[in-house]
Amino acid sequence: MNSLKDSCHYLSDEQRGHIYSLYEQGFSYYSIKNEFFSELRKIYDSTISGIIDKVRVTGSVAGRPKSGRPLIYNEREDLALVRASFRGAH
Repeated sequence: MNSLKDSCHYLSDEQRGHIYSLYEQGFSYYSIKNEFFSELRKIYDSTISGIIDKVRVTGSVAGRPKSGRPLIYNEREDLALVRASFRGAH
């Protein structure tokens, strides 16, 4: 598993593979969500069902390239910009 310090909001291929393997082992959505909430972050039923559907259609958990221009900053830098703009407004 990736560390808690990952700032990306997308699940990695490894994380999606782990979710799918838990599902294949017979774990319920509730059990899968609880494991990820304690180890990583909160995930939703729709995330789990999306991963399962993706594997059924494509046979893989691999992520597809995202459309559009890549961001030049990450989520942490984005939050810092927002905080700085609020500090400057006062």
